[in-house]
Amino acid sequence: MQNIPQIIVTAHCDKAARANNEDSCLVCADLSQSDSIYSGDGNPPYLSGMMDLGERGCLLVVADGMGGMNAGEVASRTAVESVSNFFSTQLENISGKTDEELLRKIEEAIQYADMSIKFDAEQNPEHSGMGTTIAILWLLRGNAYVGWCGDSRIYRFNTITRKLERLTHDHSLVQMVVDEGDITEADAFNHPKSNIIMRSLGDSAEKVKPETRKKAIPLHNGDVFLLCSDGLHGAIPDKPLTGKQPKKLSIESILVHASEVFAPSQLDKWNDLLWEAAEERWHDNVTSILCHVSHCGSDAETDVLTGTEKETDMEEQTTLTQTKMSEKSKPILKWLAIFAVLAVLATTLLFVVRGKIREKEIPNRQTELLDTSALQSASPGEDSLSQENAGSPSDNMGKGKQGKTTGGDFSTGKNDSHDESESNSNETNKDSI
Repeated sequence: MQNIPQIIVTAHCDKAARANNEDSCLVCADLSQSDSIYSGDGNPPYLSGMMDLGERGCLLVVADGMGGMNAGEVASRTAVESVSNFFSTQLENISGKTDEELLRKIEEAIQYADMSIKFDAEQNPEHSGMGTTIAILWLLRGNAYVGWCGDSRIYRFNTITRKLERLTHDHSLVQMVVDEGDITEADAFNHPKSNIIMRSLGDSAEKVKPETRKKAIPLHNGDVFLLCSDGLHGAIPDKPLTGKQPKKLSIESILVHASEVFAPSQLDKWNDLLWEAAEERWHDNVTSILCHVSHCGSDAETDVLTGTEKETDMEEQTTLTQTKMSEKSKPILKWLAIFAVLAVLATTLLFVVRGKIREKEIPNRQTELLDTSALQSASPGEDSLSQENAGSPSDNMGKGKQGKTTGGDFSTGKNDSHDESESNSNETNKDSI
């Protein structure tokens, strides 16, 4: 017989360091029962009893509103109410749904909440500009399904491994800088630009872009899920910051201590320890939800991540690395393309210039050859030679053709003929005498 996980939930949502509270939260400990719903909008801290995980699961939501005078609290409240309405009407038959289809339901719930906020802003001009973050945890059939938009976070701590892991990835400017490797997670804590987020619900200029974990996360005995707004994780670092903060002031170390001194049935005391630590440094509204899981039938490994989770994290890390490499290589590829174009232009220009030079050189060489021929024809030897060999035009034409072909042979033959005729003339004269 399959074990039915048991859960206990506690929640606290308060204005904390601000004059008004723009945070909201929602606890549907059992989606099959409407009376198990708690909203953190101005209500005192909540603690459920230990209960079996229902057939439709447990739904936990945190939303951090933005807009100040532009009704940030309206945006966060609209978000959690819209998600609650969506899950109450869209889960008629989930028994045969795959993990991918269930994760898609979370995306659709966030999109529905975004449309509700935008519709409210259109109907009420005084609400124009409002927005909110959101983080959703859905526990169902022995798995956890996670979705978010903005910088509200979801963590998992395990009382056996005593390790904390963050299940969400902030959609913020500072997180982008961390991803690029320019600063560390320790540097990101309390960064002056940590309030700038890159995604949210209610942004009239963009369509909402929710994100989910790619696969379901198996539940283990001793799992404790924490959902919180940046009012909490902005006041307490995830892990101890060496040389910057005392070790006790980290979410992980506080939960380790809480698990040692309080039973799961006192989960609200765990939350109190987090709030006491945050109070020393908080500057915003604070919301936190804790959910303890037991009777799962399996324990977590010492490295927290197991099986599918390792594969999922490796895939996400690979995708992130490839994205970084792609972004970093874009300027290099751009300059390589520019260099290639310049090289082609330079080569083309070189050929054109060489062609022009050759065009100028050919007439010059022809002129030089003509000048040389003229000088040779005007030399004294050639003049006397022409006079001595005056004869019929046909003879001169033949000599001329031979001269162009073999000048040396023609000259030798010409001189021998002249000497022979001269000798014959002298002999005739002698006889006559």
